[in-house]
Amino acid sequence: MLKLLIHNPSDRPRRGYVTLPLSALGERGDWLQPGRVIARCGGESIQCQVERGAVPELGTLLLAIDPPVPPGGDDDSVASAEVVLEPAADAVAPSEGPAAQLWAGDHVRVADSEAAEGPFLVPAADLPRVTRVHLASGSLHLDFALGDPQTKPGLAGAALSVTVDAREQLDVSDDWEHHHPRKRCMQIDLVRVSRPGWEPQPEAVQQLSAGRYELVACSAGPIRASAVVASPAFSYAFTDPFTGAARELTSRLYRRIAIHAGESYIWEEAWLHARAPEGSSVALFFQTRYVSYLEHQSPLRVIQYPDVHGWFAVASPLGGYAFATDAAIGPVSTPHPGLYEGETDQATVAWLLGVCDRYRAVHLLARGSANWLGHEVGRAWYELIFRPLQARLA
Repeated sequence: MLKLLIHNPSDRPRRGYVTLPLSALGERGDWLQPGRVIARCGGESIQCQVERGAVPELGTLLLAIDPPVPPGGDDDSVASAEVVLEPAADAVAPSEGPAAQLWAGDHVRVADSEAAEGPFLVPAADLPRVTRVHLASGSLHLDFALGDPQTKPGLAGAALSVTVDAREQLDVSDDWEHHHPRKRCMQIDLVRVSRPGWEPQPEAVQQLSAGRYELVACSAGPIRASAVVASPAFSYAFTDPFTGAARELTSRLYRRIAIHAGESYIWEEAWLHARAPEGSSVALFFQTRYVSYLEHQSPLRVIQYPDVHGWFAVASPLGGYAFATDAAIGPVSTPHPGLYEGETDQATVAWLLGVCDRYRAVHLLARGSANWLGHEVGRAWYELIFRPLQARLA
């Protein structure tokens, strides 16, 4: 049995999801396995999901806190509720919830969570075959491209389709055959890796859009469907300050993409890991640049306040897009000049994040009137990133 204390940092009652790395539980959480945990809050059963992967840091515990728990304010020592976790005697029967499908190309389905019995596990041998990940929850569906340089160059690491109630959010045309071939969102086209202070150049720049991401892990359960992907490996060279010898690390950008039950946002986490030839690894500080192509058939208006660095939105009369993060957002460019060999296209949006070693982000899209986006992305930033519900060991 394991007891967790839930803290609500707001001044009002709140429900929502709690995310806790399994590493924070230490050995006390070793027994937690997907589909083998019963969770109770205040004596009532609540939804619980355990995610594990080949890399230990991917282990995550998720709890759906409902009904709302009382406010705890700024004092994080005040517990708003207690959650008790117990091992299930038998595998917990899967309930309807978010789902994941893995595809090789456009026509070969590698794995499907809805066809799995019990926890959704992807055989390691199937991971290299995957070129597209499909995540779904309720009316929200996301197609994320790992990249296929031969047939779809330049689209690696991008959401090529986001639909709500079967309506595409990236292109306002209801005629799917005439959707713009460049439509996409949440693509990271380059990463800037900070270099040591003694190096002549302050950063190393690596393009990512032309390669191919690798699927590291994929899971689906009652709370969310998620996929962890890794960018193509790239070299990070620097001079050893003690010996003066040239050294080289192999680096990869990792991204966790997820959608949650009953929610309209897309969740993302990103971090950069570098590995030395002898096997040791280190986290590096970096910046990412996002690009999106939103075919709204009209110019996009940027909603970004000079003193607000955590979120922005772009809107047109036909729809909009919003982004929130715990990394500082730089100026948003739309249209983005030179994104396509000197071509300026009013549908392009690009922005650069501040230097960090890890960040969390939320993506929101809308069709029709997007006046609510500014309010909704501000709420998402507050509740999911700035002041999320928290959990700790009792």
